[in-house]
Amino acid sequence: MGAEKPLSARSLGLGIAATTALFLVAVVVPLFGFVLGLLTMVPAVYLSRRGDSHWTALQIVPAAALLLLLAFRSFGPMLGYLVEYGLPTVAVALAARKKPGPLAVLVRAAAASSLVVVLAIFFYALQASQSPMALIQQVFQANLELVRQVYEQMGVPADQLAVLTDSAQVLARWVGLLFPALIFASYFFLIGLTMAVVTLWGRYRQTVIDWGPGRPFTAFAVPPGAVWVLIACWTAVLLVPGLPPAAAMVLDNTIFILVLFYFLQGMAIIHYYLDGFRVGFVGRFFIFFLLFAFLFLLVAVAVVGLFDLWVDFRRFGPRPAADE
Repeated sequence: MGAEKPLSARSLGLGIAATTALFLVAVVVPLFGFVLGLLTMVPAVYLSRRGDSHWTALQIVPAAALLLLLAFRSFGPMLGYLVEYGLPTVAVALAARKKPGPLAVLVRAAAASSLVVVLAIFFYALQASQSPMALIQQVFQANLELVRQVYEQMGVPADQLAVLTDSAQVLARWVGLLFPALIFASYFFLIGLTMAVVTLWGRYRQTVIDWGPGRPFTAFAVPPGAVWVLIACWTAVLLVPGLPPAAAMVLDNTIFILVLFYFLQGMAIIHYYLDGFRVGFVGRFFIFFLLFAFLFLLVAVAVVGLFDLWVDFRRFGPRPAADE
């Protein structure tokens, strides 16, 4: 590890102001504000990696939370910021201290953030004499109702609002069952987006953002033994009737997380071919637009990642430019 570089008071103040402003926009401005709000972690993570110090994030997060408390005069938005963005910001800063590589930082930060939130949910549910699943279902349905009201004010047709209302109960059931895995997936993609933007911003500012060497994403592969865990969990869910709710919850969440990682392996294979054929930005944008526009293609990506264990799809493609 290199020596920590001191951060000027001006840079620290700008980081606090930018963090607070991004979250305020996310709360106040519908839709577009949500997109900008996804960048709330970027200032603190960028400054912490630029100065190679995790203390920067530990300064910015409490200061931004205090400003939000003063702005809203309510603990709700402040707690929302701390859970959604403050916690993963600190987790990324701590996970990057020994520079284990970008993917290792991402997984560790997402796992640590998810563990803290899941434990907090279990603790709160215990205090309220509820099951965690029932608590999450209630919160999710309340959030859906707020979303429905916002859409109604925006002039969304009544038939579309009815679909949202009718599906609320089914969605709430699945969210209540899979909430640990969904929390992990949410943090994973939020932190991944933050790290990508921080790296790109560092290049633009000609600042080295060092996550550590690690392996390139194109070489990412799930450990071979994980497939047997997936098969065992899936077999138990399909063939063992009357599983206790706790056991079913563990099995379903394990399946969800493993499928997520096989999806990432499929994406790594796609990136391998894109690098090998030197596909430019326009081509990559078109390919990823198709993937996310047609959701069944995302399932195909996960299947490719799973079967890569036996087929080794990378051996059929050209070597990436970086390896030549």
